Amino acid sequence: MIYKASVDRFTKLTTVLCSLLIVGLPVVIFLNLEEDESYGVLAVPVILIVVMFVISRYRPIGYQVTPSEILILRPTGTVSLKRSEISTIEILPKERLKRSIRTFGVGGFFGYWGEFSNKQMGPMTWYVTRRDNPVLIQTTKGKKIIISPDEPEKFVATVNLT
Repeated sequence: MIYKASVDRFTKLTTVLCSLLIVGLPVVIFLNLEEDESYGVLAVPVILIVVMFVISRYRPIGYQVTPSEILILRPTGTVSLKRSEISTIEILPKERLKRSIRTFGVGGFFGYWGEFSNKQMGPMTWYVTRRDNPVLIQTTKGKKIIISPDEPEKFVATVNLT
């Protein structure tokens, strides 16, 4: 079964504003170039556009539960979690994620994914599109993975039933 991963309001706003800035910056620079200036000043904005494209390809777009694994669907590659390596799965009160810091990853631009940490939970890996419905998956190796399916109760029930 496939579960959608819609984005929250903050993610939408952050993504739109950052995208406008990143795409608009080269246009503004180009329109204000003097005749004797080099086009080299466009290098940084063009690099930012490439980075934006790459980041957008790693965003979670959904989650799929199969009999043998949980799949985190992304435009560029799927992350697979073997069900045999999952020790627990539970809906997480969003308060437990407060004061989380991003140690390596993306925090709001097309979603939240990568490595995060907070004092209460320690290190964790996020594949999240909205912060208001987190689901915690703990592996048998002690890894904590946070996802955010649109229907967290149904998602957890499906995983526990199959």
